[in-house]
Amino acid sequence: MTITDDEPNRTLIIEPSPDGHRFYYVNLLIAGALRRGDDVTLLTSAASLDRPEFRLYIKKWIGEIKVATAEKFAVQDVARHARNFSADLTVVPDGDAFTFRLARTRRWRGPGAVSTLIMRESVPSSGLIGMRFAKKQLKALLIRRANRMRNVRATVLKSALWRASSSDVPAVADPVSVQTDRLAIEAVRSQLMLDPGTYWFGVIGVISARKNPVIVLDALAACPPISLGVVIAGQIDQQILDEVLDAAARARSAGHRVVVENRLLDSDELDSLVAAVDCVVLAHSNEGPSGILGKATVTGTRIITAGAVSLASDARSHPDMMSWHVLDVASLTDAFTLTSRKQRPEKVGASSAADFAMALL
Repeated sequence: MTITDDEPNRTLIIEPSPDGHRFYYVNLLIAGALRRGDDVTLLTSAASLDRPEFRLYIKKWIGEIKVATAEKFAVQDVARHARNFSADLTVVPDGDAFTFRLARTRRWRGPGAVSTLIMRESVPSSGLIGMRFAKKQLKALLIRRANRMRNVRATVLKSALWRASSSDVPAVADPVSVQTDRLAIEAVRSQLMLDPGTYWFGVIGVISARKNPVIVLDALAACPPISLGVVIAGQIDQQILDEVLDAAARARSAGHRVVVENRLLDSDELDSLVAAVDCVVLAHSNEGPSGILGKATVTGTRIITAGAVSLASDARSHPDMMSWHVLDVASLTDAFTLTSRKQRPEKVGASSAADFAMALL
């Protein structure tokens, strides 16, 4: 969304929560807006300023952008914030709930334009089929309605493997940025003691219950003792930490290697670890694109997916690189055993971070 004026565009990015990929997306938007010469402000919650994600993704921009805090982020609040900052463009990167509420009001009451990202195009795969279909139809209706509103653009986030095709709404592929090399990969292998004689599966990134690390570890425990290992690396949700550690102990007792690295990984560590393991495991209960999937395709790391229907679509598009399975212990056990016999696949190109930013800006 391009705004022309004699003065620099005033771009306001609104993201109250640093959880998941949100501040990573904010980081890309800041970079894109600054490249364009915009005057950039990030509006977030006060609590976010003390989070490690802020230090990782946002702190480096202090001095080039303004950072402000607020307490309320409802539709009317966002419009008020946009007026207070005289924004030419307001960007809401975690825009699902905001967009659907805006579509119901049928009017953007802020200045300039508003650009939102629909991070979860699909609806949860659980529940009654009829109810899921109705929710999916309602969601699609609200996205289309939002895009018919004056000065509103709602962009749907697609898989990193998505390629532009006919669509009745704006869409963008999940951005992939990978920074690693042979020395960095060897360094992370050494740090985590990933011995080369073991076939390593990885559950990497922010580790929540929706990534099902316990099922992954129990599937490993059920495998025959054939030099397999799982590395669980990233910030683990405190609510599931004890369950993860118990499952790790069960897998070790069954004769397998398990590494648990419970901390926020910086971007370079994340990229290097995705490249270092033999296979990443995306056993997701929630629908939507996976950033780890994009990084794995670029680094040539094999992928096991399970659960989410959106991941099944990705697996069908690249069967030489990935497979999809039912989300249960038995299915993943079979997948681990079969996958461990396969060679590393060829790398696959993916969308760029710059393309992602400009689609929203």
